[in-house]
Amino acid sequence: QFGKLELQILNELPKSLRSEVLMMNQHLFNKHPFVAGDGDEFFVCEIVKILIPRMYSPNEIVVLRNSPLDCLFLIRFGKVNILARDDKSTVTSLLASEFFGAFEFFFDTVFEHTYKTGTFAELVVLEKRAFDNLLSNPRLNDVHKAVHETIDKIKVEMEKVKEMKKRQARPPRSDNDH
Repeated sequence: QFGKLELQILNELPKSLRSEVLMMNQHLFNKHPFVAGDGDEFFVCEIVKILIPRMYSPNEIVVLRNSPLDCLFLIRFGKVNILARDDKSTVTSLLASEFFGAFEFFFDTVFEHTYKTGTFAELVVLEKRAFDNLLSNPRLNDVHKAVHETIDKIKVEMEKVKEMKKRQARPPRSDNDH
């Protein structure tokens, strides 16, 4: 686990050396379909170069509700609480190796909840602009295509769910409606 001093040193390292250190933490994003790159080794090597490690103190706000932040957060260590709409009570907590912000990251929406650390936490941040720039590399055409196919499938499923909720929200028809 990195502390503040280690993060400061890591950020001062040349990119190639920083990448080597971050590669040791590859497990953080390997199991996340959008950032694992279908196991493409070049993609994995390149994505660690754009990951940004950040340290947070306990009870520090990471993201405010309704923020249009375009980052994906991977928890390296610590606990992050997802707060209810009152921004006081905790809905659930996320721990090491979990992530948040994928929906907002890929679908350009705002965060529906406030995210606040419950302990000291190190988060690894992936910025959308850097990710999109990486995917524009011609060597990653297959990864780019796979990511966008997955996003399109999710959008279709979301539309189905939205339509189903609309139908369920309609008042039942009475016999007089015929």
